[in-house]
Amino acid sequence: MRAANRMRDALKQPGGVSVTSFNRKVLLTGQVASEDDKRAAEAAVAALPNVRSVHNELQVLGRPSLATSAADTSITARVKTALLDAQDLHANVIKVVTESGTVYLMGLVSRREAERAAQVASRVAGVQRVVTVFEYITEDEVKRVSQPKQ
Repeated sequence: MRAANRMRDALKQPGGVSVTSFNRKVLLTGQVASEDDKRAAEAAVAALPNVRSVHNELQVLGRPSLATSAADTSITARVKTALLDAQDLHANVIKVVTESGTVYLMGLVSRREAERAAQVASRVAGVQRVVTVFEYITEDEVKRVSQPKQ
């Protein structure tokens, strides 16, 4: 919410920017009108309290078409389904964001899970590229986190 408010203040046309956060890491996706807007968006979000890092994937383009946005929504749904179907992944800890056919994966995972999730996502129809913005933990930590609470 705070990031969206900062976008409205920092950019001339903030409507094409999506802000996704996970564990104080922020992913910026979407389109902006200029390189200056791209830099301003990153600076505005980086200045927020508790933001550890910003992964700026903004593109200097016009706004995406309705067809592109609909295709991205469909790709995100198919990637989430594929991750859920993968028996060797804990899909509930992976966020999926799609922008113009590029799939961004965020979460707290082991390196094995990260590689496997990227592999699964890359095989989904319509995915042009996969970008991982994971935070890595050990396999022991994965087991501890994924065990049901008693």
